[in-house]
Amino acid sequence: MTPTWPDYACAIIPAPHIGSIWLEERPPTARLAPGLWTCFGGRREGDETPEECLCRELGEELSWTPRELNKQVELWVEGLPIAWFFLVGPAPTGAELQPRGYPAREVSLGELARQPVSPWHREVLLAWQAGQTRVDYHSGDPSSAAPS
Repeated sequence: MTPTWPDYACAIIPAPHIGSIWLEERPPTARLAPGLWTCFGGRREGDETPEECLCRELGEELSWTPRELNKQVELWVEGLPIAWFFLVGPAPTGAELQPRGYPAREVSLGELARQPVSPWHREVLLAWQAGQTRVDYHSGDPSSAAPS
């Protein structure tokens, strides 16, 4: 039986300051989530597992590969598995991250609600903070808030 994997894999990356994570700041011209902040990650290619996808994406986007991946939250949109979000570690310092795409931004989890975070990512991060393992998101037009 073929596993039901989501199209995307995303990382919850702890930042050096306790209670903070790294997000990417997408430009207003980005195809997905323009002008919003999202978790780093991306779309699976071929037969990649979500874990393989995330390691590849973090290597491409940040020149960094985590040693630990722990699935935390599944994002389902309109009944379809869209993304798995993994807590990755160990926590990198800003000097260890070398963004090749969008800038990395350290964001306090306490300030998350007041920041321009993609609605999908915001829901997942709030669920993660609450210890929930699944988000069922319903929206008329989720394409503007898609995972990175």
